[in-house]
Formats: sequence, C-alpha cells, structure tokens
Amino acid sequence: MEEKKTTRKKTSGKAKKRLPKKPTPEKFKPHNIKSAQKKATGRPLIFKPEFVEQVYRLCLLNKDITEAEMADFFFVDTNTIALWKSQYKEFMDAVTEGKQNADLQVVNGMFQNALGFYKKVEKPVSTVSGVEIVEYMQYYPPNLAAQKFILNSRHSKLWTEKTAIEHSGEMSIGSSLEEARKRIKDSDS
Repeated sequence: MEEKKTTRKKTSGKAKKRLPKKPTPEKFKPHNIKSAQKKATGRPLIFKPEFVEQVYRLCLLNKDITEAEMADFFFVDTNTIALWKSQYKEFMDAVTEGKQNADLQVVNGMFQNALGFYKKVEKPVSTVSGVEIVEYMQYYPPNLAAQKFILNSRHSKLWTEKTAIEHSGEMSIGSSLEEARKRIKDSDS
C-alpha cells in the first residue's frame, strides 16, 4: 500500500479567526428567494421620514441645489435621490416647495419690512415674585431702504435713482480753460 503524503502551506504563525455568521434578514430567507434575487443587487436604500423636512430646509437654503448636492448631503448616489423623488411624493413635494418658498419668504419679509409690521415678542420682567416672561406685540416701523428697493425693482422707470444727463454740441478742454482764464482776469480787474 502506498502512503499518501499531505503537504501543508506554511502560515505566518497567526491563526485566523473566523467571524460568526450574521443572521440572514427575513427578506433573504429561502421562502422569499425570488424577491431576494431582485433586491439583493446593492446596499438597501433606507428612506427615513425625517428626510422630507431635511430636504425642504436644504432647498430653502439653496433653490438651485442639484441632485448631486442632495446626494452628498444624504450620503447616497444621485440615482437614489431620483428614486426617492419618484417613490415618495412627500419627498418630491418638499424639494419643489422648498425651492419655491425660498424666494417667496424673502419677498414676503422684504415687503413686511417696507410697510412696517407687528411681531409677538417675549421679554423677561422683574417682579416681586421673581422674573416673569411677558408677551407683547412689538411694532417695527417701515424701512425706507426696503421701500426704495421694492419700488426700484418693480417700477424702475419711475423710481430709479440714476439721472441721465444728455449733452449736445462739442466741448474741448482747451477752449474751456481759455474761457476760465478770461473770467478770472475780468474778475481781477
């Protein structure tokens, strides 16, 4: 009989530890194998409801934000942002409203500032029993600079601060200097 020789590869001396197997998620278990084969192409895309508020505020800050910039913010691919827009109506609405409301809020604030407005304000007041917070309506008077800006923007022909000066005829520096010298001599004598 022949003896079988076995050869072993030499290792660096460190034993490799095997990690325990992770439990298989329910959606990838054999009873759901067809859907698992379709969905297991990449990392699961987890959409969270708080993304709606976050993307709204993001679009308020920058109305020209691109899908690539949104993807960077959420640490996902641009295709994921497009997918979320198509699958989650509230996400798409937040993007649209955020971009539109950014300009509307600025215009509304400028308009209120131009006309003057009341705002509810809280103020700490010292009393015998301690400090109390008192609410009252504070009046902010109209802002002249805001009024000029709005009128100049909406009716630039009527409210522009630029004055156009038209000049006809010729003018030379030499003749103007001579005339000025004559006037000075005439006034001295």
